[in-house]
Amino acid sequence: MILIAGGFDEEPVAGCVRQVRQAGIVCQLVGLVFGPVVGQNGLKLWTDASLETALIGPPPQWLIVAGGVACTRALGRDPRVQQLAEAVLNGGGQVALTATARPALRGDPAWARLQGRMVVQPAEQSIHTFTSALLQGRAQLPR
Repeated sequence: MILIAGGFDEEPVAGCVRQVRQAGIVCQLVGLVFGPVVGQNGLKLWTDASLETALIGPPPQWLIVAGGVACTRALGRDPRVQQLAEAVLNGGGQVALTATARPALRGDPAWARLQGRMVVQPAEQSIHTFTSALLQGRAQLPR
């Protein structure tokens, strides 16, 4: 499951979705609400589901926040994101953030509660390598 909100970073979103779906894995693009979401460069994507819908049923194996400062901050302000992230972690899954989400984490109390439990893409690692590591269960928590 990939979470997006307004101002998302288009490149990691497209890269993650493409790679996961090419691997034959069902990948939902989830927004704060169902419908169109505009990225930081104007690309408009339609979500597959709303966050409200994503909270129904068992949690996904992994949850990716595909970055962009505005997107990450908007997601952090919504308590449902924290609820979903906790469900994923408590179910043995992983919560992952792309490198472009990193600047939004500093000083944000919502994300601080999850720090040390989330996998964050190293700045020098490509989105392809990061997504592959997630899919293969090789992504490491920060030390």
